[in-house]
Amino acid sequence: MPRRPVTSADRPYRLLRRELGGRLREKGKTRKALATALKMPESALHSVFLGYRPLPEAKIPAAARFLAHSKEDPVRLEDVLAHANAPNASRVRLIREMREPVRIGYLEWPPFAEGSGPEPKTGLLVELMTLLKEILGLEDYKWEPIEFPKLVESVEDVDIVLGFVLETLSRRAICRFVPFYLPFSVGLNAVAPSSLVEFDSPLNYRDGVDTITRLADGTDRPLLVAVVEGELADEYLPAFLPGIKPVRDAERNIEEAIKYYATRRDKDFVVCADAISCQRIFRQDGSGRLRLVFKEPVGRFQGGFLLPPHDPEWEDYVRETFIHLLSSRLPKVGEIMSRYASKTSEILNLPPVHTNSSVNTSGPFSSRFVQIDDWYFACWPDQIPWPTEWAKQWAPKFGPGNGRHARV
Repeated sequence: MPRRPVTSADRPYRLLRRELGGRLREKGKTRKALATALKMPESALHSVFLGYRPLPEAKIPAAARFLAHSKEDPVRLEDVLAHANAPNASRVRLIREMREPVRIGYLEWPPFAEGSGPEPKTGLLVELMTLLKEILGLEDYKWEPIEFPKLVESVEDVDIVLGFVLETLSRRAICRFVPFYLPFSVGLNAVAPSSLVEFDSPLNYRDGVDTITRLADGTDRPLLVAVVEGELADEYLPAFLPGIKPVRDAERNIEEAIKYYATRRDKDFVVCADAISCQRIFRQDGSGRLRLVFKEPVGRFQGGFLLPPHDPEWEDYVRETFIHLLSSRLPKVGEIMSRYASKTSEILNLPPVHTNSSVNTSGPFSSRFVQIDDWYFACWPDQIPWPTEWAKQWAPKFGPGNGRHARV
């Protein structure tokens, strides 16, 4: 549907929220401190941050005093605060005028979005998005399933794509990519047929590369390497398996490609893909026909949302609302994360073994990859126990906010 561009009337409200958020980060304040200064319940202040409601006019003087110590003052704060309460400056109202019904595309990729059909049945990101819709009061929306081979083309037909969409350079060139700001990342791996005895046991990276290269150079029955066109392994194969020219499949998704190539009898194939898909399909194989090539995933790539191009305002809105949802420390968020702990424990962003004992004071959202320790101290709700499945790899020594953690 036609989309009205964002008007200048929206700018003061965005500047207000940016100034408030900047003050919190700059001085190390907490939402509780700001709520105390404004004499507002934290839940009401959270709604202001999300754009669900404007800041009450009676709170303008207190907000101005709170912001008075800002080192940078690009606009007069009094003007920002005054214009922020104008009826046509409501961020949510503006987004709704532009986009409702919101079209939510989803990729079926457990545990982030599960279940095929017109709507996903469950999934970590599906539940978080459902909660976010309830907080924003968004009632007019539509789920739309998306197939991996048509991922990039489908972005123009929806407002957001859910699923653990991995960042590639080609996707960034065509779409807008917004990281999840969740403590997960995915590497690369490969699946081989059990008929190749060289892969009876998973190999370290160097031995795996040498073995694949040696078999590919064979003259009797050379090994072939298959990838799905446009996926992570396709783009990064020159760095993953240098010197290998792959067979690029543009018709199948990753699961179909692995099952097709790795079980062929006429030729020997190794299929390279993201580690989540390789691990899941390997475990689902009850016949013993498949083998994992590498002991550990190679590389580390973050997942995120895909958004339509040429719409920076919508990108900002998605980014801000999702960060505020995660950093709110709502028990509901912890409950959702806990339900999927067993299915995400293998992709946690663990801190380096040599990490300093102090947590990154600039916050987890300031870096490219969100490590589990930073994320815990910034986002985990006090009321929810730390999942035992995650504690096997990393466990907090004390409570949130004390700057201490332990690598298990």
